[in-house]
Amino acid sequence: MNQPPRAPSTSSETKTWVVLCHASALLGLFFHFFGHLLGPLIVWLLKRGDSPEIDDHGKESLNFQISMLIYDIVAGILCLF
Repeated sequence: MNQPPRAPSTSSETKTWVVLCHASALLGLFFHFFGHLLGPLIVWLLKRGDSPEIDDHGKESLNFQISMLIYDIVAGILCLF
């Protein structure tokens, strides 16, 4: 009987850095305007070479934060008119 291939297990340290890629966006609460971009960017730049999972999640977090910034700017402009 053929079993599907198992996904490789991820170490606890990798999981911690993946969570920090996303959770570091909360720095925007303390450092307005670009704080939500700086946290994920710093984590991604420091740890992207350590694991492909960290690299993927860092890119995903930055992409989401940049998209939200663009949406907020467009919504702000539309609110004026």
